[in-house]
Amino acid sequence: LAAAAAAAPATAAPIPPAAAPMASMPMASMPMASMPMASMPVGAAGTFGQPPPVAPIVPPPGIPPAEPARGLYAASVLHGHEDIVYSLAWDPVTCTLFSGGRESNLLMWDKAGMQKNKMALPGYSTAAIDCHKRGNFVGVGGMPVEGHAVPPMVAFFDVAQNWKSRCMLPRTGAGLISTIRFMMTEAETFLTAETGLDGSNIIAYWDLARGGANEPVHVYRDQLSMISTLGVTAAHPNLAISGTGDGSMLVYDVRTPTSVGALGLADPSGAVRGHSSAVTCVDVMGDIVLSTGLDAHVNVWDLKMMHSSAAGGARPTVGPMASILVEPTPDVPIFKVAYANSPRPTLAAFASVNSLNLLDWSTSMTNPQLVPCTNFADPNVAGLQYHEIKWAPGASMGQPGTATLLAASEKPYIAAFSVL
Repeated sequence: LAAAAAAAPATAAPIPPAAAPMASMPMASMPMASMPMASMPVGAAGTFGQPPPVAPIVPPPGIPPAEPARGLYAASVLHGHEDIVYSLAWDPVTCTLFSGGRESNLLMWDKAGMQKNKMALPGYSTAAIDCHKRGNFVGVGGMPVEGHAVPPMVAFFDVAQNWKSRCMLPRTGAGLISTIRFMMTEAETFLTAETGLDGSNIIAYWDLARGGANEPVHVYRDQLSMISTLGVTAAHPNLAISGTGDGSMLVYDVRTPTSVGALGLADPSGAVRGHSSAVTCVDVMGDIVLSTGLDAHVNVWDLKMMHSSAAGGARPTVGPMASILVEPTPDVPIFKVAYANSPRPTLAAFASVNSLNLLDWSTSMTNPQLVPCTNFADPNVAGLQYHEIKWAPGASMGQPGTATLLAASEKPYIAAFSVL
């Protein structure tokens, strides 16, 4: 996040058309219930500060209206780590949690929050984790711990081998692996976002079925700033959405050699950006994309709009359905948003430098309800900055019959929250 905040905006380079159609701070003193919220609805075109009108948002067919969320409550704490936890991954197939951080271990937990396994990563901390859609395979982006002169690497653990390391791919020449994402297909394909020792920023596309994946199948080099996040969705299993330090959000189809579109609006320089500053997180469920940035906004996008936004074969560029200021001022960083695996399609959670909240647009997309965490009496969860949050459907770490949100902070444990 610090690197993303320091990244200077740069004008985006022209990108060819798609080759094929795509498919530790205290809580804020202002009571959240009285916090002013600004919403900037925009359509498929426009510029920052000049949004055109937007049509009313109609809920997807077959989705019944939902009662707004009533609150986010601290439920339990998972102990087992020895140091700060950086990354979480929830596998909805097996109801298993994977967690990693500064220590050289990857921990595995069952749905009740009991530790089941510990996988060693000698010499490495865990920068990122993701689970394959089949539920039998997990990938880890590892960064060398202090004193170990080794390159960053990607490691894989497989249930078929009793969760022992299946393979490890060193990334010589890389200075940072910021994220790893499995594609939402049956194949063992995945993406890594990397910053090189030479300052280059790439997205590498890998296939473990191709000769052990010693080298990526393809490398995308059309990002000018550090790639901080990648989002994928089962609705478009070959697509990925990136977020970068200069605020840009490009869309990739792994079947094509370049990006196939962008999410954003033109800034005064003419560059298309999804946020006015660094993008910190992208999370996707179905066709809906949520993104956060250092600009205190949660932006909402619809991938279906990309099919109708291109003219004459041009690369499609889509503006947000809504751009929601969720903090009192636009200089408050939003660290993460959790949307994938949410208990319903109109509910997300976000973590800022000040607070942990739910964002509920079951009644209105352009004027959503902000629901804060109201039970910070537990000193284990009070006054923390949560830099990682994930929904955990099927977990039983909170109150019976409630949805569970998992969160990691600078503490050596994981907090579980219930949504009531």
